[in-house]
Parts: sequence; C-alpha cells; structure tokens
Amino acid sequence: MDFGSTFGSGSVEIQFPHLSYYYWLDLGEMRDQFTGFGFRTPTYRDVEWPEFPKYEAAGRWEAASFEPHAWKNDYPNPAFVRMTDRDAFWAAKILMRFTEEELLAIVKTGEFSDPDVEAYFHEVLVERQQKTGGFYLDRVNPLDGFVLSSGGLAWTNLAEDYGFASTGTEYEVFRSVYDNGVDDARTVGNPVRSARSSAALPDAVTLGDETYLMAEIRSDHPEFPAWASPVRVYLRAAGGGFEIVGIER
Repeated sequence: MDFGSTFGSGSVEIQFPHLSYYYWLDLGEMRDQFTGFGFRTPTYRDVEWPEFPKYEAAGRWEAASFEPHAWKNDYPNPAFVRMTDRDAFWAAKILMRFTEEELLAIVKTGEFSDPDVEAYFHEVLVERQQKTGGFYLDRVNPLDGFVLSSGGLAWTNLAEDYGFASTGTEYEVFRSVYDNGVDDARTVGNPVRSARSSAALPDAVTLGDETYLMAEIRSDHPEFPAWASPVRVYLRAAGGGFEIVGIER
C-alpha cells in the first residue's frame, strides 16, 4: 500500500474526508444514504480532524474515530475483503513488534519540516497500532512464541503480554500421538489444566523416533470466549527429544 492511500495524504494534497471510511464508489453506503432520506449522517462528517493548515502535512490523519475492522482503502482489495481472523492475527502480531522508538524512526524518514507535525503523526500511528493489536489479537486464541524448554512446551499469550487482556488465563492442554499418514490422533494421558503458560510432554524416548505428538491448547478467559478455540502444536520425536514442526489455529 502506498503512502497516498494509507495515511492522511492524498499524494499531492490532503486526503478526501470520506476515504478510509468508504470506497471511492461504495455501493453499500450509497444505498444507506438513499434509504435514509438525508437524515443519516456519514461517519466521516463527525470526525474531528487536526487543525489545518498547521497539520496539513499530516493530512486527514487521526486515531479517535479509527476502528481497525471498519477501515477501508480507496477500493476493495481482496487482501482485506477476504481476510480471516487468523490472517488478521498474523498481521497484528507483526505490527505489534514495532516499538514506539522504532515507529518514530520510521516517521522521521518523512522529514516533516514542523516538529509538531512529526510528533502528532507519530502519536496517531502508535494509537492506531494499539487499537489494531488490541482488536485482532483478542479475536482468536492469542498463543504464540512456542518453544521447547525443560522437557515441556512453553508459549506466550500475546494479548496479555501487550496489555490487551487481564492476566489470569487458564490453559487446558490435551496431548496426543499423531498419525500424520491418516490424520488421526490418540490421546496420551489426561488433559492438564493450569494457569502456567507451559505443559509437560511425554517422554520422547518411549514414543520412538519419527513419531508425531500433538499438543492441543485451549485458553480459558472469562472476557474472551473465542480463546476456547484450540491452537494445535505438532512436534516430531527425534534424537530423544522433540522439535516443533507445525502450528494450526
């Protein structure tokens, strides 16, 4: 996506106020306006834009009315139209890796002549980053960063780590021997329920080499029922231990 259709710039002038809220030709909005008989106010008309001309270089760029799931670029783009919650989670976790300092370094490449505009652009960028991460990381089971440690499997709850959810999530882990040839799993032992973001694994030596293990993890948080949808981590036994070979959401 180029700068002119993503931020507040319209390439040679400030962006039109309706863009990022509606497409250039938005048939759904046209229908709603027609059936509203003039009494319906488009969303963008209630937005408080930055002061112009002082912030003209930043353009129509703000965070208060920004809603990640409602944002639209100039025209329907299949990358966004067909985006699933899993796609959005993947993108949001990459977006959240940028620190405020790194985002400021990126903004500085714009070489704004007014330091106030630079500071404002950075502030909005950070607020939008946080809104986007908070919305999309909470829509699926937000486990990531799987590692093998001390005979077990450990993970990170991204929503808790970034402060988008309160701590106290409980995890239920089902462990199974997985037959990759016929896509079948046989449960090993009882499920483990704990508030710890880790779980013990069966002894790889007893399973034998070239055996696959599947750890199915469900997260229980009272505010986010969608987290109950499992994340499956596939491991291969080799050399007396395991290696992670796949993750399925």
